[in-house]
Amino acid sequence: MNRDVTQYTAEDPRRTSWSAGPVRAVWFAALTLITMAPGSAAVLELGESPCADSAETCIDLQVTCDASPGVLPTDAELRVAEPANPRAVTAFFSGGTGNVPWALEPEAEDALRTLFDGGFLTVQVVWKDGWSRGRGEGTDVLSCRTDEVLRYIRDRWQQGKLCAVGNSGGSAQIAYALARWGAAPMLDLAVLGSGPPLARVDLGCDPSSPYWYGTETVIVDGSLGCHQSMEDCPCETNDPAFASRFFDMGVVSPLSTYVYPGTEVVLLTGLLDRGPSVLHADLFEDRLQASSRAYRRAWLGAADHMIQASPEGAREVLVTLWSRCR
Repeated sequence: MNRDVTQYTAEDPRRTSWSAGPVRAVWFAALTLITMAPGSAAVLELGESPCADSAETCIDLQVTCDASPGVLPTDAELRVAEPANPRAVTAFFSGGTGNVPWALEPEAEDALRTLFDGGFLTVQVVWKDGWSRGRGEGTDVLSCRTDEVLRYIRDRWQQGKLCAVGNSGGSAQIAYALARWGAAPMLDLAVLGSGPPLARVDLGCDPSSPYWYGTETVIVDGSLGCHQSMEDCPCETNDPAFASRFFDMGVVSPLSTYVYPGTEVVLLTGLLDRGPSVLHADLFEDRLQASSRAYRRAWLGAADHMIQASPEGAREVLVTLWSRCR
């Protein structure tokens, strides 16, 4: 693997979080009215109304998992910008637990507005309590929620290609959907920014490893039912009793597949990103190479962890979708 990036140790102070970042309002030009339509049987529509802070339409969902009936229902909000005659559909997933929109910064807002003007139907997926909040299942099992939402989006809106964009924790959601839930047949393009950071959860929970998550162990621990108000959580303490479970939980594990027929995979990495997600993305790239899977990895010199927040990163997302998702 040829790249110009420094390796960082667990103690390096330059490492950054892979959380979602601050919230900003998103504004768009006037959109067409969206009509209700049936979707995935595991997704229940709770209501639809104009979004309070943008001209998008907000659709409230309750998401369960057909493949994992023990997973509790959780609520999601879809922020939809639908042009008159969509030529493609793109779903966007933000970082961390995914509880804010993907477009938090002006650069990302501009990219979505340009896509809308070009005929793209855009769907920002916002998990109200987080996609990874669980009671012991683990992030791999709980990612069934993302797969169900993607199927709902396909069933309700797909016209032309269906593509997905995620940054950091959002890239993990998409990677899980491909590696564990067989989403490849419905996805034409997967753009994974700053990750997937959950490639090797066992290494991410190990404070002696350069892959260590630091304070972001809360993502894994929350999926195991150990939330921020609790102490001595398994990933935070690297509990040896969970070693085997952590190994299996990652996107890179013996339980995953790395051959995605019909899905083009693009990895975006900022050279200014000093966090562990760079190393986790390397591990996922290694598996794509080993499976002889065609993919592309772009190294962005002026981007850090939050790819879409930089002009170069937002432009790369826009150009990738414009050229590969129409």
